Amino acid sequence: MPLFWHSLARLREMVLHPVTEKRNKLFITAIFNLLLLLSFLSLRGQVCRVNIDLRSVQKDQLTVELTAPEQGRKRFCFPKIVPGTYAIYDFGRFVKDVQAFDSIGNKIIISRLNANVWETEKNIHKITYRVDDTFDASAFDNFVFQPAGSSFEKDSAFVLNPYTTVGFFEGHEEDDYELSIKYPEGFYASTSLPGKIVSGSETVFFTPSYYELADNPILFCVPDTQTLQLSNTTVLVSVYSPDNKKYAKQITEHIQDVLKAIERYMGGKLPVSQYSFLIYLFDPSNKRSYRYGALEHNHSSMYYLPIEDSEELSRIIKEFAAHEFFHILTPLNIHSKEIAYFDFLEPKMSRHLWLYEGITEYQAQHCLMMYGLIRYDEFWSQIQQKIQNSRTMYQDKLPFTEMSLGVLSKYEKQYDNVYEKGALIGLCLDILLRDLSQGEMGLQHLLRKLSQNFGAEKPFEDSTLFKVIEEYTFPEVGTFLQKYVAGKEPLPLNEIFNKIGVQYYDQFESESFSLGNITLSVNLENNRLIISSLKDIDNFGKQFGFKIGDELILFNGKPIDVENYSQLFREWLRQVRSGDELQIVVNRPAKNNKPKLITLSAKAVVIKKEERFAVKSLKNPTTNQLKIRNAWLKPY
Repeated sequence: MPLFWHSLARLREMVLHPVTEKRNKLFITAIFNLLLLLSFLSLRGQVCRVNIDLRSVQKDQLTVELTAPEQGRKRFCFPKIVPGTYAIYDFGRFVKDVQAFDSIGNKIIISRLNANVWETEKNIHKITYRVDDTFDASAFDNFVFQPAGSSFEKDSAFVLNPYTTVGFFEGHEEDDYELSIKYPEGFYASTSLPGKIVSGSETVFFTPSYYELADNPILFCVPDTQTLQLSNTTVLVSVYSPDNKKYAKQITEHIQDVLKAIERYMGGKLPVSQYSFLIYLFDPSNKRSYRYGALEHNHSSMYYLPIEDSEELSRIIKEFAAHEFFHILTPLNIHSKEIAYFDFLEPKMSRHLWLYEGITEYQAQHCLMMYGLIRYDEFWSQIQQKIQNSRTMYQDKLPFTEMSLGVLSKYEKQYDNVYEKGALIGLCLDILLRDLSQGEMGLQHLLRKLSQNFGAEKPFEDSTLFKVIEEYTFPEVGTFLQKYVAGKEPLPLNEIFNKIGVQYYDQFESESFSLGNITLSVNLENNRLIISSLKDIDNFGKQFGFKIGDELILFNGKPIDVENYSQLFREWLRQVRSGDELQIVVNRPAKNNKPKLITLSAKAVVIKKEERFAVKSLKNPTTNQLKIRNAWLKPY
């Protein structure tokens, strides 16, 4: 971080804390450095000044004016790809009517070389252009995932990922940026970018490079915000919703326990002083909104989520928030040079998506389980699903390092395996470390060592990471990484899981009770369950005489609908014994369209079922298995 920006950060930090004599001296020193460097900065002339007026948006297009920092800029660019997306978006395709001017205001010829690059023969002093938002682009035309995109809705909200709207000069990505944005009266700018409010409708933001600018999304809307203070981190939650309801307080309450758990998981202190959750809620009936998700940044995350009832929104937010927030460790504090010095036009991929996305996914789930936010059995149910997905939907024998290097080209369709097999790599590595250290060292301890040795400003060499990890841990860990992450061998799940008293089966014959293995759908008018398919019905189900279209009314005398179905079924499973009678009352459609109440009954029988990719806890684990399991589960 340049000294200027370090001084600015120190000043902001001191404003938030009581002034002592020592702090007073530091404050005076910081002021002196800041003034000195401001003077130097003005002499250096390396500031890209950008002006945007959101109030003048026309047909979802913005006009942008960019003044070059000095003579010598001849190639103007937009990113082909940005960090965290692992997809080629060509953001320059949303840019139109690019015009260039020299230092005395004369228009100069500028030619478009490709989707993302424009070039002139003369030096550029100023550039103007119009840019479309991405939310309204066709879903079938190189669709931009909404959290990575932009939306310019004049009377509601603006989502601004700066790389979609502001360009850079090739070879000058380290230029400082001064971004002046005017916005409608009554709106508020939510972001982690440092800035200065000029008036009630204009803010000027400052960044030391285009890298920093690209990494900080901004949400403009009528404010619905909350703040949350962790030990050393101030968290902002900012929400836009088209129904004009307030959600920030509710969401903050939902994620508070998650963030505090992550803070403890990371040793009681987080590697950032501030963080922003920027949440854009959409009406799920809007046909353009067919998918949702989030995108991580070093000091914030942008969310695109459906408006749901409180319980469902809570579940979605917690899952996404845990994953995205964990990215402050990887790749913020642990990353390779390919990530640190990202090439927006010709990106070079790192070998270690297992670390950036896979470990993050695993830690999010492990942390939630460790601090009681999800149950132990829920965690293993998710792991079982990841095993199934990784081994049926993706190339399991494809070396993960090779997939990472080729994720933008021939292995593009394998990318989502980072959330499946990548998380399994994290789980295996965590258990292996616990076993080799007799419970003393886990994955989190390793990550702390890596963070201390490298950190945000010191990237590692991509090709040497495995060697470094082996030096920090055990030779067996190096062997594991080479064989199962860089190699083609399937993960040794049974061998690893057995260390904590858990058995893995590629195939497993289970015995359990069922509700007949029928397929159910929901009658949206009354929330009742309807039998929609009998394709996979088992012997118990056949005893009932179910028919397609039967609407479930009573379950052993108790009213049943979509809200309480799971609870009633779980209660029955806990109590049922072979031979017990189960009664189900259904509404069965008749020929005269008048449903008829029918009571169906059958005696419970144990159903044998062939399962694949099954995970089962051992009934009698050994003393050592319990020791390693307890160490793996023990809160930090």
